[in-house]
Amino acid sequence: MKTRKKIVAMLLTLLVVCVLGSIFLTTLTTQSEDDSYRKIFNEKIEKWKEACRNNSKISLYSYSGPYIKTKEFGEIVELGIEYLPYMEEYIEDNNDIYASALVVAVHLNAKTYIDDESYSSKREWIEEWKKFKNQLPDRVEKIIKEMNETNDPEKLNELKKDMAENGVLVLPFILEDIKDGNENLADVVRIIFSSESRFCEGLKEVGKLHGDNYYEENIQNILSVDTSIPTDNDKDKWKKWINDFEKKNEKIKSLLKQ
Repeated sequence: MKTRKKIVAMLLTLLVVCVLGSIFLTTLTTQSEDDSYRKIFNEKIEKWKEACRNNSKISLYSYSGPYIKTKEFGEIVELGIEYLPYMEEYIEDNNDIYASALVVAVHLNAKTYIDDESYSSKREWIEEWKKFKNQLPDRVEKIIKEMNETNDPEKLNELKKDMAENGVLVLPFILEDIKDGNENLADVVRIIFSSESRFCEGLKEVGKLHGDNYYEENIQNILSVDTSIPTDNDKDKWKKWINDFEKKNEKIKSLLKQ
């Protein structure tokens, strides 16, 4: 009997060690990936700063416009969704012109934005951005409820656009439902990543207001329209796309917690 108890105790100990070891290895892997992302981001930031410092015309300006129109800023934007947490972190931790300019990079990658009439400083933007993130679960729940209740096709289309206005931040809340076959929410994803979204239309208007067509000319590159998104509602195609999107989705979840 004692021998049996010893064997059970040993097996339990071994199980605990295996579980703890698995958690430890997962933590190390996650930390290693995070360090890799951070290293790449920091290198891009330094490259951008150096380019701006070495450009006598840009360094004369005290507003972010000229800093945004550099090739090096474009490279930061093109880092993509996975780098949103690092962009937000830089904005929070720094009070330089680059932090103000990075607000644009966050908007472009999040595919949503804080109306510039609601803030007049970087600090106010941070407050509005956090409020936007905190209110997101309630907004998503409300829109989904209205989607389920309406029989009006026009209203349903407007609700899809309303949901899409939250950009990629909405994805962690809806991807599992899409896996289960929710076609309305699949349409929301297609709108978010399309050049026909309200966000894209807004960018074109911003370009016109600034007296140039920078955004309009570069809309496809800037917004990285995802052509891999299924054009139909085949569940297997969506499951594959969602699985491929998982790393980005984890970074969005991380952003929502910040």
